[in-house]
Amino acid sequence: MAWGSIGSFAGLVFTVSSWRVLTPDNISGSTSSNWATHSVIGGKDKSEYVSPGLREYQFNITLSSRLGVNPRKVFDALMDLCEAGAVDYFIINNRPVSQNPFMLEKVADEWGVVHRFWGLTSGKLTLTLKEYT
Repeated sequence: MAWGSIGSFAGLVFTVSSWRVLTPDNISGSTSSNWATHSVIGGKDKSEYVSPGLREYQFNITLSSRLGVNPRKVFDALMDLCEAGAVDYFIINNRPVSQNPFMLEKVADEWGVVHRFWGLTSGKLTLTLKEYT
């Protein structure tokens, strides 16, 4: 990873430096477990643990040309990756979040300022990643 990087996903490097800021914000995650329920004649159902569930993470990325990032370029690249079924390791603080890679399940965009000459100058993305096994 590059100097000043704090993580990455699918070729997108999260960095903080004096010339570029591209960081994830409000990272929230969840995990679950899978259970089976078996009916018992004349009694209560019995639960049986089957397996661990898949982890899921969601986070925001604020993009601004003032912070050294071309918002439209990042928007287009991440949407293309999502539609292509991108799978990669989600790395934060130089360490994978899970032993398994994650798929880019959803990309939601929010356009900020659109300038007449320079195009999109700011915006926000919300990425949803789901563990891929």
